Amino acid sequence: MGADCRHDGQREPHDANVVFRFHEEIPPSIKIITPCTRGYYFGIMDTMETSRQLSVHAIISYSQKESSYRILRDRILSAGLLEKQPRYYWLTGTLIIGMLGLGFYFLITLRNPLLQCLNLLLLAFATMQGGLWGHDLAHHQIFKSPRWYTFIGIVWWNMLMGVSFGYWNYKHNRHHAHPNTISKDGDIEFSVLWFSPLLARGANALQKKIIPYQQYYFLPLLIFPYMVQIKNSVFYLAGQRTKTAVVESAFFLMHHFAIGYVFLHFIPFPQSLYFLIAY
Repeated sequence: MGADCRHDGQREPHDANVVFRFHEEIPPSIKIITPCTRGYYFGIMDTMETSRQLSVHAIISYSQKESSYRILRDRILSAGLLEKQPRYYWLTGTLIIGMLGLGFYFLITLRNPLLQCLNLLLLAFATMQGGLWGHDLAHHQIFKSPRWYTFIGIVWWNMLMGVSFGYWNYKHNRHHAHPNTISKDGDIEFSVLWFSPLLARGANALQKKIIPYQQYYFLPLLIFPYMVQIKNSVFYLAGQRTKTAVVESAFFLMHHFAIGYVFLHFIPFPQSLYFLIAY
């Protein structure tokens, strides 16, 4: 009654969460959790061989899970943890904008390389916080009135972060609709990373040679997703025929033209090199 982890055609894993497999012979209301070992594709089995079953299988009914979820949800709601906090977000949003402005000011004025490196850390922190703030904004977790979200979202994402709000929402909604599902979750679509053996089997000869080393080049690759999002934003906006897309495009271009103008007119070398690293 154990979960088979082999690639035998009908048991092909289509989900990046295949480290925990569903047993196919029992009712869908019961989960059998069986670990597979010997290497990983970022948490996914490498050899796909069946490991020894646990002596006691973890069997969890969906009715029990649902009951536990309701109890937890009620406790969270009663504690007020899901209530909107506009004051908190106005404060943190203002701080993020202030840090970004201060970082760009230092980028233009500082001449000391060591201080400039510290400034890059400030810009990196502010940019990351800006993305997290925009994430909560896209999830409608900030304002009580829904009419604010589109306007603030376009200003925040397109003008401040340089990424299309519509594109980011589209990609992130795909992620939540199909989390970690191959070909459906936009957050795991990378041309040089393989998150499951199913994907790896479709790799060409050169790609198959670098697959065993992807855990080593994964971290350096993290400098590229922002550039990919900019490229995808351009294609997304170019394919839209709505008034919202026109407004998005205006703010998107405003951001990148402003960045280019500052780079060309105000930042001498070697500060320009720091600028490119930060951007």
